[in-house]
Amino acid sequence: MPNNNAEYWANRFAMLKDAQYKKADEYVKELGKVYRQIRSDLEKDLAKWYNRLAENNEVSLAEAKRMLDNEELEEFKWTVEQYIERASDAGLARKYMKELENASARVHIRRLEAMELQIEYYVALLMNSEEKGINELLSGLYSDTYYQAIYEIQKGSGIGAEFTALNTQAIENIMLKPWADDGLSFGKRIREKYGPEFVNRLSKTLSRSLISGDSQRKLARSLEKDFDLAEGQAERLIQTESAFFIEAATLKSYEETGVDEYKIIATLDYKTSEICRSMDGKVFSRKDAVIGVNCPPFHCRCRTTTVPLTGYEDMFEPGERVARNADGDIYYVPEDMTYPEWYKKYVESDPEEALKVKKLKNRRADKEQYERYKKRLGKENVPETLDMWQEKKYNRENDETFSFMELDYKRRGRLIDNPELALPNAEKATAGERKFTKYLFGGTNKNGLAKGRAFKSRLGYDIDNFEELRQKILEAATKYPATKNGVGEWGVRYEQKIVLYGRKGTPANVIVGWCTKDDATWLTSVYIKEIDR
Repeated sequence: MPNNNAEYWANRFAMLKDAQYKKADEYVKELGKVYRQIRSDLEKDLAKWYNRLAENNEVSLAEAKRMLDNEELEEFKWTVEQYIERASDAGLARKYMKELENASARVHIRRLEAMELQIEYYVALLMNSEEKGINELLSGLYSDTYYQAIYEIQKGSGIGAEFTALNTQAIENIMLKPWADDGLSFGKRIREKYGPEFVNRLSKTLSRSLISGDSQRKLARSLEKDFDLAEGQAERLIQTESAFFIEAATLKSYEETGVDEYKIIATLDYKTSEICRSMDGKVFSRKDAVIGVNCPPFHCRCRTTTVPLTGYEDMFEPGERVARNADGDIYYVPEDMTYPEWYKKYVESDPEEALKVKKLKNRRADKEQYERYKKRLGKENVPETLDMWQEKKYNRENDETFSFMELDYKRRGRLIDNPELALPNAEKATAGERKFTKYLFGGTNKNGLAKGRAFKSRLGYDIDNFEELRQKILEAATKYPATKNGVGEWGVRYEQKIVLYGRKGTPANVIVGWCTKDDATWLTSVYIKEIDR
């Protein structure tokens, strides 16, 4: 009896895709090792040239452009001849071989040119290795997916059928056919796009380092960044090409097993992209399939899959499909429920679940914001963890802490952007002890004592720990903009709006008055005020 359970088909084809993606991931790891080795070899060779140019750790471009002396030229010629032999053994492009031969034949050659030729050699070696490796990977992915998909279809439908065995030429034809918008096959994309871009980037880094007089260590750090960028490009290329060939093989398996239609199945969780959400549940003719348009992958690392429609669907009652909540817990929904229907019923209608999804969806952006706030406000003034940060951010109605941090961030940022607003002599500002012992937390002045009670109830400061409060106010004097608000016989008056965090982390909007005259700045008033943005 054929199997028409949506969960069965979705799980089998999702598992099939995941297994193939793991192979791509393993290759990415191995390729990373090659990138690091090539970078190391290049840095060693450049170091030899760099040391010849160095004088007291300073390098000039003029020196770099000087012709090699006779001894250096002979050494470089010998090195080039070695490179030609190694390049030939590695099967590098004839174009690069010709460049090496021309360099070897010239009587004069610039030192910088010699260094750039070595860069070209190592990049050519890397790109050649990458092309061969990806070629083998994609051939294997296409073949394995094709046969595994046919097996799953025949197993699930209960019908065996003859199918065409793949041959090497058929796979090569597929791999040579461009499918991306740039009209390049993956091989040409490496040779004609990524390779030249990488060489150009490395050459610019080298020239820039020489012009700037960078140390060899700094050049190495710059080269590391260039290699990391190239490695990231390679990873994206592998992921994109792998996704295409996996789906192309799946479509081929549909053709061979007589599947005329397929249904798109998106993952029912918050991570699913907008395009995949909109495509969920739609049915298309296999003959009309266009990868990226009406057939996944719709984007890099797309988790959406297709399931074959075998023609037995009307024989069965609707089944179920898997869904996951924000915590990753699995539950089941009707098979015919689409992504928009699921999201409306199980996410939007549940405030708690919607909040969890919002936190998870915004986690990357929130982490970046969290790090910015820690840097500007100090670790002691923000929650200890990102989870605690998000809890305060998305619970403003019941916790005003985040609103104060947001206000604090803006106020401090205003001084950073407008340094002319700094309080005069803020670094040398003073705050008399009597302001605290005989006004806020002692004495007979009713207004002063009322202000002191506010500091105690809100922030936890009193006569026993006023020194801590005083120190925080003096530290804040250098971090916030000051507004001039009058001139008197004692000097120029300024006002600062700051945010102080209490002994238990509770924030408060604090107004601080200052007076300045000559080189002196001293505290005149301080009190808590309702938040004023």
